[in-house]
Amino acid sequence: MVAKRTGRGSASSATGLPTGIAFLHLTIQVCEGVSDSDSLGEWDARNATIHYDPTQSLPVLRETVLHEMLHCIFEHTGVDPEEHEQLIRSISPLVLETLRRNPELVEWLVG
Repeated sequence: MVAKRTGRGSASSATGLPTGIAFLHLTIQVCEGVSDSDSLGEWDARNATIHYDPTQSLPVLRETVLHEMLHCIFEHTGVDPEEHEQLIRSISPLVLETLRRNPELVEWLVG
């Protein structure tokens, strides 16, 4: 699978989760199903795809998608991938909580 050019996908009817997330010149595809049954989500850099376990609750799914997007973002920074997981596990719940509690900031940031 090849990443598509920038554009937004439709939303999943059950969760409202977009099926595509615009990132730089790509659209990250968002799909149900993970290859590891112990995983809540997976970032597939080769195919520019986030896979997620559809059985998780909506609050956990939100954090999972943010977590996997941070993998995507960090990959484009040149930071050693071996260092990503610990850092992302530490910051993803904090970033999500900050955004959730500050809708005015989110509105201002995205202008």
